[in-house]
Amino acid sequence: VIDKSVTSINGEYNQKNGSFCECKSLKRIEINSQNLQIGCYAFHKCKSLINISFNNHSSLISIGEYAFCECSSLKKIFIPSSLISIQSHTFMNCSCLTQVIFDIHSSLTSIEKCAFNGCNLLSHISIPPSVVSIKSYAFSNCPSLTQISFMKPSLLSTIESNAFIGCPIEQIEIPPLVTMINENTFMNCSRLKMITLPSSVTLIGDCAFKCCSSLKNINIPVSVTTIGKKAFRKCTLLEEISIPPFVKTIKFKAFSKCVSLKEVLFVSNSNLESIGDGCFKYCSSLQKVSLPFSVCSFGKSVFSNCSSLKQFLLGNESCIKQIEDSAFYECTSLEEITIPSSVISIGEFAFSHCSSLHLVSFEYPSSLKEIKYEAFRGCSSLYKIIFPENLVYIHSRAFYGCSLAEVIFPSSINIIGDEAFDKCTFLSEIEFYCKPKINNNSFPSSIRINYRVNTNS
Repeated sequence: VIDKSVTSINGEYNQKNGSFCECKSLKRIEINSQNLQIGCYAFHKCKSLINISFNNHSSLISIGEYAFCECSSLKKIFIPSSLISIQSHTFMNCSCLTQVIFDIHSSLTSIEKCAFNGCNLLSHISIPPSVVSIKSYAFSNCPSLTQISFMKPSLLSTIESNAFIGCPIEQIEIPPLVTMINENTFMNCSRLKMITLPSSVTLIGDCAFKCCSSLKNINIPVSVTTIGKKAFRKCTLLEEISIPPFVKTIKFKAFSKCVSLKEVLFVSNSNLESIGDGCFKYCSSLQKVSLPFSVCSFGKSVFSNCSSLKQFLLGNESCIKQIEDSAFYECTSLEEITIPSSVISIGEFAFSHCSSLHLVSFEYPSSLKEIKYEAFRGCSSLYKIIFPENLVYIHSRAFYGCSLAEVIFPSSINIIGDEAFDKCTFLSEIEFYCKPKINNNSFPSSIRINYRVNTNS
């Protein structure tokens, strides 16, 4: 029993010598005092502690860090209205804690770092409306936590990174003052089926929903401007996503391995400027993509291994300068591609092993200068290609193993690299209207090369 005359239960941070630290026989605490302050580590590792109760006139001002950490028999805790903050690691690893009850008139404003981390049996919690911030790892590693609700009207504005990582939450509604879904917030929440984001959210952070393997759809608010790295990676049931108009950047692997994703929608007034490396890599159900004109760059491997992608459209007003390395690598269903006039370079392995690709056309007037190493290697359905004027350099193995029977080169071509057209067994004759540098085995040995220029000049 904590007498009403007691105002402080001592503890010292980092020394782990709180007043009742590791009192293994302590089972119950009854608090009668007013304005009580419980120090750091005060009841740390009181492994037999089952119950903490407050009488009607008692009040609790503060609980220090690690105060009840590893009280592994504690089953229930009541948070009185007077408490303003639950400090970091306060109830961490309270493995039998099943109930956290807040006073109806709670003044709590923050739940600090790792406050309830590792509370294995905690199944639900209702956050008081006064809470403004939930800090990093506050509820991480709570394998039974299926329900989290926010009492209205909620003042919550900040949910820090990793706050709910790995929790089996099934649905959650984020309060209206929250502006960011920070990194790893809901990562590995494998049972999450539904989440409602408010119109205040501007950022979906790195790995925010990574491996939410039960999430089928999500409405990204119009207010969002950035989708972070791996934000939705391995959301394996996600079928459709609509990118709002003010998103300017979709970062590295944001939707990679979303194997059920069939459609990515971009609004007509999109302001999207860049798509990061591997953004849609291994989206094996994706069938069609039409990028908005505003996109000026997309990264390496951006659509690689999208084995169902049949149609990809960039539009006549595209400002893309480079098709990056492996951008469409092994898009085995892709049948046609039109290279915009703005493109200067096609990167290594860009369309390698696109086995259904039968038509490659170039928008006029073309700015294309080079086609890099193995860019179209193994495009076994590609029978004809007409290269545009201004093309200067076709790198080694660029069309190695294609089924080309007809190739028309521009007068601007200057260099054709090693084995650039080797193993193109249907190619029997080609003509040049210039005298390019042809390297070793650029063409099959049986091919006949004709020059329609005066080679002596």
